[in-house]
Amino acid sequence: LLPAKIYQTLHSFAVDGCTADCGPPWGPEVIEWARKAGPHVSAMSEENIYLIWDDVQYQERAGFVRIVKESELFGEGVPEAVIKELKISRLAVVPQANRRGRLILNLSAPVELPPERKKGSRHKRKRQHPSVNETTEEPEDQDAVKALGSALPSLLLFMFETNCYWEIDWQKIDLSDGFWRMIVEHGKEYNFVYQLPPRPGDRGSFFVVPSGLQMGWTNSPAYFCTATEGTRELIRRILALSIGPETFQLINRVFVDDFMNGLAGEVGRKRKCEEQLWVSRATMHGIHAVFPPPDVLQHEGGRDSISERKLEKGDARFKPDETLLGFNLHGHPKRRRTVGLDPNKSGRYRTQIQGALERQCNFVTFNEFRKIHGKVQHAAVAMPCMRGFMTPLNRVLSEAPRFVGLGKGSEVRETLADFDHLLALSTQHPTHITEVVPPDLPHYYGYVDFAAVGMGGVWLPCTRALPPLVWRARNPRDIELEVRKEKGLINNNDGECAAVVVGEFLLDHVLQGQVAGISTHLGSDNTATVGQQQRKASRATHKQAKGLLRWQALRQRWTRRGPSDVDHVEGEQNRLGDIPSRSYEEGFPANADDEAFLADFSRRFPLPPQLGSWRLVQPPTAITSAVFSLMRGARDTTTHPATSTGDAGVGLPTMLANTLFSLESKGPTSTWNESTCSWPLLMPSGEVSTWKAYQLRQRLSRRHFSGAPSAWQSGDLRTLAAKLRARTS
Repeated sequence: LLPAKIYQTLHSFAVDGCTADCGPPWGPEVIEWARKAGPHVSAMSEENIYLIWDDVQYQERAGFVRIVKESELFGEGVPEAVIKELKISRLAVVPQANRRGRLILNLSAPVELPPERKKGSRHKRKRQHPSVNETTEEPEDQDAVKALGSALPSLLLFMFETNCYWEIDWQKIDLSDGFWRMIVEHGKEYNFVYQLPPRPGDRGSFFVVPSGLQMGWTNSPAYFCTATEGTRELIRRILALSIGPETFQLINRVFVDDFMNGLAGEVGRKRKCEEQLWVSRATMHGIHAVFPPPDVLQHEGGRDSISERKLEKGDARFKPDETLLGFNLHGHPKRRRTVGLDPNKSGRYRTQIQGALERQCNFVTFNEFRKIHGKVQHAAVAMPCMRGFMTPLNRVLSEAPRFVGLGKGSEVRETLADFDHLLALSTQHPTHITEVVPPDLPHYYGYVDFAAVGMGGVWLPCTRALPPLVWRARNPRDIELEVRKEKGLINNNDGECAAVVVGEFLLDHVLQGQVAGISTHLGSDNTATVGQQQRKASRATHKQAKGLLRWQALRQRWTRRGPSDVDHVEGEQNRLGDIPSRSYEEGFPANADDEAFLADFSRRFPLPPQLGSWRLVQPPTAITSAVFSLMRGARDTTTHPATSTGDAGVGLPTMLANTLFSLESKGPTSTWNESTCSWPLLMPSGEVSTWKAYQLRQRLSRRHFSGAPSAWQSGDLRTLAAKLRARTS
């Protein structure tokens, strides 16, 4: 039933075990000092000693390990093969929230040897022997473990691509003792020996010789994920051979030991329960075929490979709301298809931030700060606007001070307080899936540019109807003079970032605020601006970019915009942005006359008949005034754009703001199609090109999801079933 390569790999794991080349033998001195080190301090508390012995004795009964006396490893008559492979590492217990601690074998810690005095020197030199992980050879096949990074993007993409009127039900099936169920090759288990903490009354020391993969070994995830991905393929083939007449979409992903299913179909369909039972049985049959239950393996007292404790809690039941990979995924139709941070996790993050802000000493250590920074980055997956607030934290991270100040008026303090509110908001008002995942092609695209005298650009339709728009705005005299200075308070990079902001806000205005879920793409010839927009953070010392990015982030949350991208275009080619931005310069034809400018621009860049004619749009004064204020160094602005959410979670544009267009202006003649893009696409030079569609598909926000495996369509499973039946007949 399985492809030959997958079958051979799984058969080799079952019969021969996983290859374990852990480097050269350890000498007697290294072994002796490893024995003296004993278990980690976390394993020596009374509570954890009981926990360790309880777990290890269960593993011994189930056949996963052997508990041996000290004499069996270090006494006389120990086989040479054991001595050659013997390595001893330290056992640790990692605490877990609301659960028992997890046993981890610290195979990354080097063995500390006694210091040695170098000949002719008074000082002793510190000595260490490399750890097991340092000397381990990596497995050849790393594809499965590398695929872990695409698990969450796959689930989010599935939510986005599923019919917005359908309902998605989620299921999570957790494996029990996953790593221990895979063996290492015979004789190599002595590379993973560890010492047990002594119990009261114990005479002598006891050691554990594990036969299964160990938590803490660098190669364990690669081998285990290879096995679970093979299981996933087996599940797909079982589903194909047992498929019924239903029309549905299905996704199955594995993240280490979590099997996750998403089943989508019409709301209220009659066969929904039968479909869910069918998927559940196929998943459990596949898991038990690769990870057999204890009665098949004859493991006395062993637990089932599927966590029965999680089954009793209801984890394996299909439901529209489920926590997967730390995020709450809501599979309801239309505007309720959202993703949010798990409330428990959000609460822990907020507690840590509030604890830092409430300290009387007004500072935290750099390590504490780095942990908070990592948590905020994780939360930004479900709250995209949070990325726009990261600039002050990123600067601290790059400087890496011993302590991070949180005094009153500190930018870092202010930013952490903002994150506290945003984390609360992420659970109260989850993010719609269209805010996180971009479509294959953006809805609108354009080009922008900035010059000392002004800024400007164009907006064009890609997959949604929009008359081709050109816009320009004249810079105030004080900003023009600062930009022209060699080291002014405002530089050209600040201006280019401002042009992007004005362009984005202008589109909101044109679409009357109905931009929820709308995805856009802009081209800019300024590399600093492109970098800032892609990172949503600035590395520059000027604070203008930080304020503009923060304002953009707030706008995204207010309007519930979809992903927006800014990519680099060559300056010489960016004529659609360059001409409007320089149109106020002396010598430019009709530099202050809008009608003359529009006529001149239309002459320079004639449009294909499908697009009609150019229209000139003036950015509202509220937008330009706010942007100019931020460029002058203001910390914030009170200009708040309105928002409107459509029935499907995406607001459809219904009308345009007042625009100036020539008397010869024509409406577009072709009908548009969101999936195929019916409009001619323009390069920054103004020329029509089919290459532009390829460039738009390669934009950064889409690349993040491009490697995510697609869903299993009912038609695809039937095609696979026909191939399998033809092969067996």
